[in-house]
Amino acid sequence: MNDAQPVAWSDDRRKQDFEQWFDAIAARHGLRAQTLVQNRVSVAQAKLPEEVTRQGVTTKKQSTSMLMVASVFSPNGTYDNLFLSNYTAINIRDALARVPGVASVDILGGRDYSMRVWLRPDRLTSLGLTASDVIAAIREQNIQVSPGSIG
Repeated sequence: MNDAQPVAWSDDRRKQDFEQWFDAIAARHGLRAQTLVQNRVSVAQAKLPEEVTRQGVTTKKQSTSMLMVASVFSPNGTYDNLFLSNYTAINIRDALARVPGVASVDILGGRDYSMRVWLRPDRLTSLGLTASDVIAAIREQNIQVSPGSIG
């Protein structure tokens, strides 16, 4: 029995040393991976349109595996995919994201409403406006706010 104890202690000690070594390597690689991601984001940010950089770029650490997938559909075909995507973004996503333990909620294949603006140069000239003035006015009015709830 006495011969077995030093071996057991030695095995425990080796296991502890290995765990410390592994933790140190994992921490170093985690920091390195985070630095690489940040460097790639910085390179990509220079190529993004102004509208995107104005809203900002967010990187999050997350698992690639999904816990749950839910489908939102219109049983009678009353609502199209654009409406359902918008409804989900406004009414469901934030409610699910507020559930304790939920890190993020993504809408796969989500679609957003958009607007195309056609300008009449002759009308703009008569009003003393430029295309830049119209763009600035649209940007001023186009504020995206997160819906919240009280209570």
